[in-house]
Amino acid sequence: MKKIIFVLFFLLFGRTQTFAHKQHVHQYIVHEAYNLLKLQVGEIPTMASHISTDEGGGGGTWASGLITAGAWNEDEEDVVYHIKEAPYNKPFISSTHFWDADQGDDNESRLQGKRTGIYFSFTVQNAYQKIRAYRDGGWTMLWNNGGGGSGQFEYDTPDGEVRYYNWVYAIGFQYQSLVDFYKTGRAKIVGTYQEDGTWVSDNVDIVLS
Repeated sequence: MKKIIFVLFFLLFGRTQTFAHKQHVHQYIVHEAYNLLKLQVGEIPTMASHISTDEGGGGGTWASGLITAGAWNEDEEDVVYHIKEAPYNKPFISSTHFWDADQGDDNESRLQGKRTGIYFSFTVQNAYQKIRAYRDGGWTMLWNNGGGGSGQFEYDTPDGEVRYYNWVYAIGFQYQSLVDFYKTGRAKIVGTYQEDGTWVSDNVDIVLS
């Protein structure tokens, strides 16, 4: 179940959002996209069970396992490039949602304007690059239980042994291919934080079922 929720999360967060940038609109698009998919392939019970009519982010990025919650939270946190909500960067969380396809696959987006009277100009990865990052892996996903703090993460080793990993604030994961991750559940724990906020790298092979 964890693996299914994680993969659904990746698929949703990888959407190219070219519509009006309002979170309830993104959730509406999820429902309409699933209705269109049903016309093509029929009902998909596993996916349908992760689509909700509830508005909002589901109490945290990882708390609900709902695709609609992911649609909401994509405007609250960029999990690939770690652009998070804060007074100085909230307008930029959605900055990787754009792509001028006529300029090529790897043409980065250039954004400029004023924020609190200060002029800004910068380039960021485009939406297609972000989708490829979800597909190919290799970036660090920071996970917690929706409330931060600390805890233990239960996982299986490649040999089938159940173990627990102690984490503080967040735990870092990586996978190398979304297809492989979906089929096998194989990933790595690449680190966590210490109490003082220092990141401690690790390299633990895990399997999520």
